[in-house]
Amino acid sequence: MTTSTPTGDTESITTDGVTTPSTDESGDETSIREWSELSTALQSGKMHNPTTDDILVIVDKTYNRVLAWRPGNRIVLVDIPKRHPGQSIPARCKWRFTESSDGFNGFCNLAECRYLGHNLWWEFMAQAFAQNGWEHFKLMNRGDGYTIQVPYWFSLRSLSARSDGTGIDIGRPNGTLWEFIRVSEW
Repeated sequence: MTTSTPTGDTESITTDGVTTPSTDESGDETSIREWSELSTALQSGKMHNPTTDDILVIVDKTYNRVLAWRPGNRIVLVDIPKRHPGQSIPARCKWRFTESSDGFNGFCNLAECRYLGHNLWWEFMAQAFAQNGWEHFKLMNRGDGYTIQVPYWFSLRSLSARSDGTGIDIGRPNGTLWEFIRVSEW
């Protein structure tokens, strides 16, 4: 019996009820390629310059953690997961890079197809199904990484990773340096 999880990952359930990741050949080849791309990019320090519809892993360069969606639409920073045979990069760690008609960038999480944004109290989460004003960002290339900026009244403020990994905010003047790693799987 095969089921699909909310993240779109395929799992097999044995007769005794144990859930194991699917390891079909094409899925395993995809997962190996993804992890290889992630590992190579992290080791070489070669960052990707995002373009529309790229699938990305967003890395906080200060703490070497990945931006990830969590149930409840919360955003957290997680340690880069170790690769296990047959396991692809979790969908909660993958973001589709978008561009709105008015020139702003956005990030749509693949786990739940929700956009990174903020609420009225400037809490960052991924809950919107469309990229509107509170889901708008601009990227600034700083040479050794990017700052992700968010419109704040009549200016732009940089996103910062919280040191404890509990999310992101706009608390520090220069923000966090981010790296984008492109993964091939859509």
